[in-house]
Amino acid sequence: MEVPRPVRRRGRPPEVPPLVVLEHIRKLSNRREGLFRIHLTHGDLYARARRQFGSWEAAVRAAGCNYALAIGRARDRARERRRNRRRILARALPDPQKPGPRPDPHE
Repeated sequence: MEVPRPVRRRGRPPEVPPLVVLEHIRKLSNRREGLFRIHLTHGDLYARARRQFGSWEAAVRAAGCNYALAIGRARDRARERRRNRRRILARALPDPQKPGPRPDPHE
């Protein structure tokens, strides 16, 4: 007599249960950095959350976090990074308004 095999669902098996994913999102949202650049720093979590909840936004909302606030903070952070980069670059490059050293006419 043949023993029936358990029915296997299609697709990739969930290695991490949705509740664990949500808990991890909650912990990350409480950090100073918030959820800024999560897709780069925690790509595995980002991809799993999107697979399980359909989108990153749906996962963040399911975790009980304010998605609009998280996005606003991320935008502010990105804006600040760009500002800092411009300041550093401005210090490193010569000012186009100031005349530079003149070439030596004897060369």
